[in-house]
Amino acid sequence: MNDATLKVLEMVKDLQEGIRITIPGRGGWEYVLTRRHQGFDINIRCQETSEEGDPTGRDKFFTVDTMYNEYGAPIVVQEPTLGVLCRDAGVDIDGRIVGALVLDDDGTIIKRFSWSKLVFVEKRGFEITPTGLLFEQSHIGVKFLVGHLRALFLPNKNRMDGYVGVFGPDKPTQVKVLEMEDLLLASL
Repeated sequence: MNDATLKVLEMVKDLQEGIRITIPGRGGWEYVLTRRHQGFDINIRCQETSEEGDPTGRDKFFTVDTMYNEYGAPIVVQEPTLGVLCRDAGVDIDGRIVGALVLDDDGTIIKRFSWSKLVFVEKRGFEITPTGLLFEQSHIGVKFLVGHLRALFLPNKNRMDGYVGVFGPDKPTQVKVLEMEDLLLASL
């Protein structure tokens, strides 16, 4: 540990359990430390604010939280407020869709995005229907079809919450559910 780290630890070591410290970061991100019996829980988030600068209650992009892991390991919750329940997209599994990979007729990825990028950065909307159709909204409010849900991909079930939806031009007979370990084992 360097001297700066030791100075910060000296300042916060005597805080009572349950006390929170919020450290503002760049771009609206904030780091929340909550004193626990042994050490701290850490929460990293970027809250959406209204035009007036008031919090709306929605978080952008992702949150990182150690609170719910008994060993203190963080979990990344992608799209905590914009994630679409898989069951709402016609797939009979628990979980949430947090972004999209869009394929063309040849299976080449032509687009990739998170819901936060569409909503908070590009200021456009999206919708996934109960039959798995993904619609984007143009800047003037017109909805257009992006594709059919073909697969759900879970990058890391132990450290990340949220599936990436894979959308293509054709309706599949069945939506595939893939995890990173499936792809790794299949490549051996």
